[in-house]
Amino acid sequence: MGTGNNEKANEIRSATLLTERQRREVHFHAEYAIQCAADYHRIDYDIVESKKRRWWNQAWSMYTALLSEPLVDKRVLAVGCGAGADCFQLAKVGALTYGCDISPEMVEIARTVASREGLDIDFRVMPAELLTYPDRYFDVVLVHDILHHVDIPRTLAELLRVAKNSGVSGILCDSGQLIY
Repeated sequence: MGTGNNEKANEIRSATLLTERQRREVHFHAEYAIQCAADYHRIDYDIVESKKRRWWNQAWSMYTALLSEPLVDKRVLAVGCGAGADCFQLAKVGALTYGCDISPEMVEIARTVASREGLDIDFRVMPAELLTYPDRYFDVVLVHDILHHVDIPRTLAELLRVAKNSGVSGILCDSGQLIY
């Protein structure tokens, strides 16, 4: 995994294809990244390591659903990964982790933290509506707290395209509900 030589070209190509709404998202997250960078001093892995579950918490419910299937060596994509929080958790449990986000600044934070944590995660800059991954590539596609940021029909079409039809296949949304 890791970043390839063509990544910068892909980032530039994606940027030229952005809609006005997507450009606003990029601008917003460029400013938000400044706050996020200051918050990543220590990653808390309790959500994947603790045997006690917080059933009343949406994020914990989502991870309870995720952890009910073996993720070791499964390709898992976190769409709209932001600064990488979900990616760090997924990599910690042995998933072959990929994360993508529309914000170059957020992806840079994610790469920096993953490196510091010793996690091998493939982070890329791209909009959820225009994923550059191959068809049926991922065992699990995670969509956590991003649907209000995207064009939902276009994003769902892309998620369905990159998700496999077998194994731990699925698109897991914010509520922990498997939708595919």
